[in-house]
Amino acid sequence: MRVDFVTDTFPPDVNGVAMTLGRLSDGLRRLGHRVHVIRTGDHGNPGETVAASVALPGYKEVRVGLPGPFRLRRRWLKRRPDVVYVATESPLGLAAGNAAKALG
Repeated sequence: MRVDFVTDTFPPDVNGVAMTLGRLSDGLRRLGHRVHVIRTGDHGNPGETVAASVALPGYKEVRVGLPGPFRLRRRWLKRRPDVVYVATESPLGLAAGNAAKALG
Protein backbone atom coordinates (compact mmCIF):
# COMPACT_ATOMS: atom_id res chain seq x y z
CA MET A 1 0.00 0.00 0.00
CA ARG A 2 1.18 3.54 -0.71
CA VAL A 3 0.83 5.86 2.27
CA ASP A 4 1.62 9.59 2.24
CA PHE A 5 1.97 11.47 5.53
CA VAL A 6 1.62 15.27 5.51
CA THR A 7 3.06 16.96 8.58
CA ASP A 8 4.78 20.04 9.93
CA THR A 9 6.96 17.94 12.21
CA PHE A 10 8.86 14.71 11.73
CA PRO A 11 12.11 13.26 13.10
CA PRO A 12 14.67 14.58 13.83
CA ASP A 13 12.18 16.95 15.53
CA VAL A 14 11.52 15.78 19.08
CA ASN A 15 7.85 16.06 20.05
CA GLY A 16 4.86 13.75 20.32
CA VAL A 17 3.65 14.12 16.73
CA ALA A 18 7.12 13.73 15.21
CA MET A 19 8.03 10.70 17.28
CA THR A 20 4.67 8.99 16.68
CA LEU A 21 4.85 9.53 12.92
CA GLY A 22 8.46 8.35 12.83
CA ARG A 23 7.57 5.10 14.56
CA LEU A 24 4.43 4.63 12.47
CA SER A 25 6.29 5.17 9.18
CA ASP A 26 9.10 2.80 10.25
CA GLY A 27 6.57 0.13 11.20
CA LEU A 28 4.64 0.45 7.93
CA ARG A 29 7.86 0.23 5.92
CA ARG A 30 8.90 -2.91 7.81
CA LEU A 31 5.56 -4.43 6.80
CA GLY A 32 6.33 -3.69 3.14
CA HIS A 33 4.24 -0.55 2.63
CA ARG A 34 5.61 2.38 0.62
CA VAL A 35 5.59 5.44 2.86
CA HIS A 36 6.31 8.97 1.66
CA VAL A 37 6.44 11.93 4.04
CA ILE A 38 5.64 15.48 2.94
CA ARG A 39 7.08 17.63 5.70
CA THR A 40 8.68 20.88 6.72
CA GLY A 41 12.35 21.10 7.58
CA ASP A 42 15.76 22.04 6.29
CA HIS A 43 16.35 18.92 4.22
CA GLY A 44 14.60 15.68 3.44
CA ASN A 45 15.78 12.11 3.43
CA PRO A 46 14.92 9.49 0.82
CA GLY A 47 11.16 8.99 0.90
CA GLU A 48 10.54 12.58 1.98
CA THR A 49 9.55 15.80 0.26
CA VAL A 50 10.32 19.07 2.04
CA ALA A 51 7.52 21.63 1.77
CA ALA A 52 7.99 25.38 1.93
CA SER A 53 7.56 26.69 5.46
CA VAL A 54 7.95 29.67 7.76
CA ALA A 55 8.96 29.89 11.40
CA LEU A 56 6.10 30.24 13.86
CA PRO A 57 6.31 33.76 15.34
CA GLY A 58 7.91 33.56 18.76
CA TYR A 59 9.05 29.94 18.23
CA LYS A 60 11.75 29.98 15.56
CA GLU A 61 12.40 26.24 15.98
CA VAL A 62 8.78 25.43 14.99
CA ARG A 63 8.08 25.49 11.24
CA VAL A 64 4.59 25.82 9.75
CA GLY A 65 4.09 24.36 6.28
CA LEU A 66 2.77 26.62 3.57
CA PRO A 67 0.04 25.46 1.23
CA GLY A 68 1.13 24.03 -2.09
CA PRO A 69 -2.10 22.49 -3.43
CA PHE A 70 -1.00 22.40 -7.06
CA ARG A 71 2.30 20.75 -6.18
CA LEU A 72 0.48 18.17 -4.05
CA ARG A 73 -2.08 17.46 -6.78
CA ARG A 74 0.67 17.10 -9.38
CA ARG A 75 2.54 14.67 -7.16
CA TRP A 76 -0.57 12.63 -6.38
CA LEU A 77 -1.66 12.52 -10.03
CA LYS A 78 1.73 11.00 -10.94
CA ARG A 79 1.97 8.69 -7.94
CA ARG A 80 -1.44 8.25 -6.38
CA PRO A 81 -1.28 7.10 -2.76
CA ASP A 82 -3.82 4.67 -1.35
CA VAL A 83 -3.93 6.67 1.89
CA VAL A 84 -3.16 10.30 2.71
CA TYR A 85 -2.74 10.95 6.44
CA VAL A 86 -2.73 14.64 7.40
CA ALA A 87 -1.11 14.82 10.83
CA THR A 88 -1.11 18.58 11.40
CA GLU A 89 -3.86 21.06 10.58
CA SER A 90 -1.63 23.82 9.29
CA PRO A 91 -2.04 25.60 5.96
CA LEU A 92 -0.03 22.71 4.44
CA GLY A 93 -2.32 20.14 6.07
CA LEU A 94 -5.48 21.93 4.94
CA ALA A 95 -4.15 22.19 1.37
CA ALA A 96 -3.31 18.48 1.43
CA GLY A 97 -6.80 17.57 2.62
CA ASN A 98 -8.37 19.68 -0.11
CA ALA A 99 -6.09 18.26 -2.80
CA ALA A 100 -6.78 14.69 -1.68
CA LYS A 101 -10.55 15.30 -1.70
CA ALA A 102 -10.39 16.84 -5.17
CA LEU A 103 -8.63 13.74 -6.50
CA GLY A 104 -11.10 11.38 -4.85
